[in-house]
Amino acid sequence: MSARAQWLEARRAGIGGSDAAAILGLDPWRSPLDVFRSKVEPIEPTEDEIFLFKLGHRLEPVIAGLYTDETKRDIYSPDPEVVQHLKYPEILGSMDRLAPADGRVVELKSEHQFADKFGDPGTDQVPEHYVIQCAHYMAVADLDRCDVAVLHGGFKFSIYQLHRDLELERSLIDQLRGWWADHVVKRVEPAIDASESWANFLAIKYPFSKGKVIEVDENSHPALMRDVYNVLNYRDVLDQVKGRLDLAKNAVRAFIAENDGIRGPWGKITWRLCKDTTRTEVNFDQVLEQLAKRYEIPSSEIDQLREEAMETKVAKKGGRRFVPKRAKEVAEQMIPDSTQEELFEDAHG
Repeated sequence: MSARAQWLEARRAGIGGSDAAAILGLDPWRSPLDVFRSKVEPIEPTEDEIFLFKLGHRLEPVIAGLYTDETKRDIYSPDPEVVQHLKYPEILGSMDRLAPADGRVVELKSEHQFADKFGDPGTDQVPEHYVIQCAHYMAVADLDRCDVAVLHGGFKFSIYQLHRDLELERSLIDQLRGWWADHVVKRVEPAIDASESWANFLAIKYPFSKGKVIEVDENSHPALMRDVYNVLNYRDVLDQVKGRLDLAKNAVRAFIAENDGIRGPWGKITWRLCKDTTRTEVNFDQVLEQLAKRYEIPSSEIDQLREEAMETKVAKKGGRRFVPKRAKEVAEQMIPDSTQEELFEDAHG
């Protein structure tokens, strides 16, 4: 078993720092369902996940070196890599580095310059999911500080300092332990949410349909009917919002005209020309002609090969489509306590 596989297996025994924010719905990349599935069933990582893991692993010593150069602190990797909370064994920590002589955890991060949401260096202004991760690790390591060392877009280095918050820590651990008991121990999936993870999971869990259509109404399925009307009504709202958005965008484009954009106290909107891109395409006619010349293939055979190539059919695996249709006689049936304008205002913000 590889070192990464051993690390992943150890993490399945409890909730790690990067799991905590996802469980609370604060992680921008993972949902509670992702955490649940990673604990109860082995999931093969995607190529992108493997690449990001390797990249992060290789950048760690670089960022750690920058941290040491700036702070002159001695830091080391925890051994074992996955550490249990002294009181709650289901609460785990896989810290990047520790500086016990200075009473702190050190987290090493690399942020894309266009996704960078950190504040001023030296403050505690880090993204919310990192706040949760640091609180989790300080609880596991029983240390009062957590430094977040960040390489911003490969060209700037900053250190952020978080202090232990015992009230946040107690609330966090209570919620995580409750989630673990309710879902992982009992093998009960978390509540359905709006994440792409749930959509993908349902597509995998129910890949085929049996051709049966279930009759439902307010009497037989009252709770479901609200979701049904939400699907129909919010689809209509999105159509309206898209129309208003497209109109507003065109008005702004017309004002910008040949300029690069506009700026104001609200932010900035740009409309700039993107760089040209290129792609390599194979000219099959030229390939066939070169083959004909090199191997003295008769032109009749080349024409046949060309015809066969033009008629090549590539199979595309079908999937289930979710298609809502409103009955003609129910043109504007609404959720009982809602109106179309209220729905639009909710969606429009």
